[in-house]
This record gives sequence, C-alpha cells and structure tokens, in this order.
Amino acid sequence: MSCQKDTELSSQPEDPGNRGILFGTVISKTEFPSVGLVKGPNWICSGTLIAPDIVLTANHCVVNDNGSLATLRFTLDAKYSSTNTWVNVSSIRNYKTGDLALLKLASPVISASSTSELALTAITQSQVNQIAEIVGYGDSQTTTNSSGKAEDSGAGTKRKGQLRFSGFDDNNATLVSKPSTSRQIICPGDSGGPLFFNQNGRKQVAGVASTVLWRGTCVTVSESHHGHVGYQTNRNWILQNLAYWAKRRDVFRGVNPSGNYYFTLSTAEAGSTYNFGSPARPAFRILDVPGKFSNGDCSVNLIRCRNNRGRNYLSASSCGQDTFEALLGYACLGNTTSQSPTGAFDLYRVDNSATGASISTSQAEANSIVQRDRNWRIIGFHGVHVLPGTP
Repeated sequence: MSCQKDTELSSQPEDPGNRGILFGTVISKTEFPSVGLVKGPNWICSGTLIAPDIVLTANHCVVNDNGSLATLRFTLDAKYSSTNTWVNVSSIRNYKTGDLALLKLASPVISASSTSELALTAITQSQVNQIAEIVGYGDSQTTTNSSGKAEDSGAGTKRKGQLRFSGFDDNNATLVSKPSTSRQIICPGDSGGPLFFNQNGRKQVAGVASTVLWRGTCVTVSESHHGHVGYQTNRNWILQNLAYWAKRRDVFRGVNPSGNYYFTLSTAEAGSTYNFGSPARPAFRILDVPGKFSNGDCSVNLIRCRNNRGRNYLSASSCGQDTFEALLGYACLGNTTSQSPTGAFDLYRVDNSATGASISTSQAEANSIVQRDRNWRIIGFHGVHVLPGTP
C-alpha cells in the first residue's frame, strides 16, 4: 500500500499507490536531488538517498499484501512515466515496528555530495511548532469526478511543501505534524519521503513519511505521522542495518615510550608496548558504513599519518602536509589520547593535488583546509560508526 489510513476516520478501502503533497509546489529533479520515486508492483512511494546507492523509505512501501518483500525499482526523474530512467533494488532491509526500510540499489545513481544527511540527534519538545519541509510524489489535489464523488489526483510528480511539527506519538518514536497555513500536507504516494529539519546549521532527514489521519480524501487530512529517525530504537535500527553493507575493522590501542596512548590497525605494531596483555585485543571497532550522518558528540578524528620523522598518531588538523595512512577512530573534545566512544559520525576526505597528501576529517575541518589552501579539495565522504571493543 502507499500510505496507511486511520480506520477510525475512514472505512473506505485504500487505493494503493494512486495518491502526495496536497497543494505542493512542482519541482525539478535538481531540487532536493536526493529524493526519488520508489516503484512497487502496483504502487508508488517516495524515498531519500542517504548514500549514492542506498535509499531510506517506509516499510509499508516494500512489502506485498502477503508480507513478502516486493520487487522494487527507483528513479530520480521528476515525473513518473514509461520512459523513466530506472535502477533495480538489489537488497532490502525492512523494519515493521518503525515503518522504516533501507534499499540497496544495483548501482549508484547520485554523487556522494548530493545525498541527504540523517539527523541522528532526536527532535525535542522545544522544536514543537517549527516549520519542516516535505518532498514526495503523491497527489496534490482533490477533485470531483463525473459521478460527483471526491477523488484524489496528481500522483507521480515530484513536489515540495511545508508543514508544522506539532508533537510526538508512540513514546516519541513518531513525529506528528499539522497542515501548514498553505494547507500543505502529505498524502498517499508521499509515503517513505523525507521530513527535513534544519539542525546543527544543516538540512537533515528527521522523519520518514508513514501515515495520515483523514476522512477519505487528501483535503480532509488532519495530521501526518513520520517515523522519527533520531528516536533511539529507530536510529539504532538504521545504523545496524547500514552496517549490513559495511566494512568492519578492529583498532588496537597501545602505549608509546612516553606513556601516551596510540591507536593502530595492527596487533604486531601494537607490539610489546600494548598495555592490555598478549595477544593484543582491540580497544574498539570501526564500521565504515554507507551514508552521511552526524550526532555531534565528537568532531576531531584520530588518524595515523607519516612524516619525515616516522609515524605520528595525531588529530587530522595536526597531520598537515604529511601522508595520511589510515583512519583510526575519533577523539572527543580534542583529547587525542582518549579511546574512541561508540557513535556515528561524518568523515570527509580531502586530497592535496600538489603533495599527494590525504586527510580524513570532519566536514568543518575539511572546509577549513580547503579555504586555507586551494591545492586541497574535498573528494568525498562516508559515515563512520564506532563500536565498543573489549579493553
């Protein structure tokens, strides 16, 4: 189905995938370039690229009536037609409890810089009445047919709109919103689409369109529900299932002759100075996961770089022109001797065209490096999810 209705408000059966943003503004594929259309066997939904080949959408957009996973396709074209450029969905992870799903596409369809960032910091009560942005491919109007019956129309066209966040449901797992002053609201067909909040100075996906309360047509929608991305169980599900497609590395902690901690990817390099016994055990593990996200807990990543004096284990900003060798984890509050905590972070890579040096660091530091020296350029990003190890 395309968007679930409240059975207490309407006893009429739902027309799967035949309806979207009421009174929304039609936009091109280049506006909100991460938002596309998810096509099922006989329905349409919306979804957001959080990595070049991974789409965040709703669970009810990916299952057939019998509960089995559906065969899906995805397009970034702004209007549904038989000539759309489609890419097949090769793998699906779905979460019925939170009405969330992640789709792995058969091939990347967008550049990393154009994907959307997940808001891993939860929305709070202080943000009630804030205006949020919505994007989707659902219906935009309600008309009267030749029999005098009201029906929705206009599905399959990409539109944007605004609504007003009004509170929470399901113990904060669901974000509840009311129509904006321009009467804009989500309708069936917008399911799986993003709810954008401005957080930490950036536009982040805070919710995934899930359900509406209505009395039969889009103009009667009284409120919409979005799965709360930053809610703990929803956030954990997203990260754990992104990790399904991730690379995992153990990181080992040692002590150098000066008594300072250092981090390495090799037990041999940790060697006899390793302070947790033999054989060496990892201090923590890293998951390089698809997607772009930030929880704002730590901003300085600990890396290993090589200079003319040998190896150093430093913050990225201290690596300078030296050759970057490997991401080792994150240090909190600038303390490069701390063990990296559990968490998810953005990691940007910048390369120096003159020296060949390469650094992976926070977005702010990457932007600062590029502004200071035109030889540096940002060439991409990836998410890092740090898992606790056994000291």
